[in-house]
Order: sequence, then structure tokens, then C-alpha cells
Amino acid sequence: MGTILIRGSSSASSGGASSPTPGGVIPGAAQVGDLLIVVVALTSSAPVFTNVPAGWTQLAAAPSTSVSSTRAFRYRIASLVEAGASWSMTAGNSRWTSWSFVAYDNAGLPVTLEQTTAYFNTASAGTTSPPSPAITPAAADTLVVAAVGGGTAATTGSPIPSFDPTSGWTLIGQVSSSLATLRNSAMALYSKPNPGVATVPQTAHHINNGFALVPTTLAFALSNSNVSPTANAGPDQTVSPGATVTLTGLGSTDPDGTIAAYSWTKLSGPAVTLSSASAAQPTFTAPSTVSGTTLTFGLTVTDDRSATSSQDTVTITVGPSASMRVRVDDAWVSHPLKTRQNDAWV
Repeated sequence: MGTILIRGSSSASSGGASSPTPGGVIPGAAQVGDLLIVVVALTSSAPVFTNVPAGWTQLAAAPSTSVSSTRAFRYRIASLVEAGASWSMTAGNSRWTSWSFVAYDNAGLPVTLEQTTAYFNTASAGTTSPPSPAITPAAADTLVVAAVGGGTAATTGSPIPSFDPTSGWTLIGQVSSSLATLRNSAMALYSKPNPGVATVPQTAHHINNGFALVPTTLAFALSNSNVSPTANAGPDQTVSPGATVTLTGLGSTDPDGTIAAYSWTKLSGPAVTLSSASAAQPTFTAPSTVSGTTLTFGLTVTDDRSATSSQDTVTITVGPSASMRVRVDDAWVSHPLKTRQNDAWV
């Protein structure tokens, strides 16, 4: 197992003006498979984000206050074209600052986000946040913390949020906006390797009594282990001959990522044609049968780091076709009834 490293980071802000479209640039050093984390801090309360880039997942957020809010997003880099690309989303019209970083494992293992812990403090100007809560991720190789705070409007810049103590922590980068740009905003990004069961140090913030960002800390526990996904082939079904049957794997889960692929296999029963063996919800037409029949399908899923689940199965019971009793070779047998549809017997 390798070591999780930060490959690159970037930052952006709206400057002194308010803007409804926070954005930024994906770090140019990003490689396919890297884990991208984006933090957005706004001087508005409880924003609703829309037009979020495709594939991005919003993470746990610090509770919003009456004057500010902080949110984070996760995404796995899928193409080199994304490196250095601009991104944006829509939120409440406010001043904003954003920070992003990409993490990777130097042995080529995929990096996952095990846990996100978010908290904030509404202390008076010049005071510090209380000790942060302990986080106990199931597995963590690296802990990354984004500390966000407001500056003092009477000065030429915003104090950088700092850890107390900072021993063992590395400052990845920081944003400190002056009065001419994003007043009352500062963000710092720290990392620490191999925290095990870690407690984030107390975070010191200097905030302005007026228009400010409430001191906020987001802690991201990163791991290069992977928990396999769990396939769920959906409930058993009973259907009529000729019915369109929809299988569903949407109940499949991955505790530390997302489902990236589905694979359906018919294990038993008469021949049918699935609309797609790789769809989350494939369909097929139930076969005609005089006495009824049963089909069994198996589903495996693969997560976004190539781990495959055990197979789950679902049983589809097809009832008998409508029939009548007829005399054949001196014996009574069931014979299916047929009707005329679209100039054909069915």
C-alpha cells in the first residue's frame, strides 16, 4: 500500500462583488483516477446549489448561519481533459471563495473519502473556535482539513486560519483576500499523514463583527483501502406471459464510493432477451407458457475503484397462459388460448 499525497490545489474568489455562480479551476496537475475535493464558502445562508458539474457529489456540510455557509463536493477525475478545466455552479448571490485539491496514492491505488466532518463556531471577533470533534474513520491514511474564516474589515487583509498546535500538519495552500477583493474571507488547507484515530487540532479564527464568514472547519479522512459494493437485484416478481418485466439494481450500494457498472446474467429458465446486460434497469418480455415457468437472474456490480460485489439473485415467476382443455389422443390436455392482435395470433 502506498502513501496518499496531494498532487495539486487551486483557489478562486468572487472578489469584492457578489456573484451567484461560485467556481474555480480543477488543479492542472490532476490525473485520471485522482480524487477531487472542492470546498466553497459563501457569505450567504443555506444556499441551494444547482447546475453542479456532472458526477460531483455534495458532501456533509457545516450548518448554515445567518451570515455564511460552507459546502464541499467530491469527484473522481475521469479524463485528462478535465485537468485545468474551469468549473462553476449556481448558488445564492453572495461573495464566495473556493478551494480545490486532488489526492492520489503513489502506489497507484485509488483514493477514497472515508469520512467528512463539518463544524463551525460563532465566536466573537478575535476569539478562537472550540476544540474540534474527534473523527474516527474506519480506515484513513491522510487527513485533510479546510479551515475557513472571516477577516477584519479594518485591516488590509484577512488573517489566515491557523491550527493550534500545528505540529505534524503541512500547510498545502491558503487564500487570504484583501479589502480590494473578497473582504472578510480566508481559507487554509492542511494535511497530515497516517492520523489513525485523530482529533483535529483547535482552529483559531479571527472574524469581523460585521459582514463575515463564520469560522468553519471541514475535515476529510482519505483512505487508499476499498470496501466492495453490495449488489441488490431487486425483489422477486410474479408476472403474466407476454408482460414487460423490469429488473432493477438501483438498490445496490457502495459504502465508500459509487456504483460504476452493472452486470446481469440469466442463471436459469427459458430463453429471453434482456434489453441490456449492463443497464441498471434492463427489461425483457415474459415468455409464453402453458404451465408457468421460473427465471432466475444474477447481478454483480462494480464500484468506481474497480471492486466487484458478490452476486445477488432475483426470481421471476411467470404464470400460465390462459388455456382450455381439449381432447388429444384420447386424453385431456391444456391448450393455450390465442387471440388476434395486429393481424397475428398471439
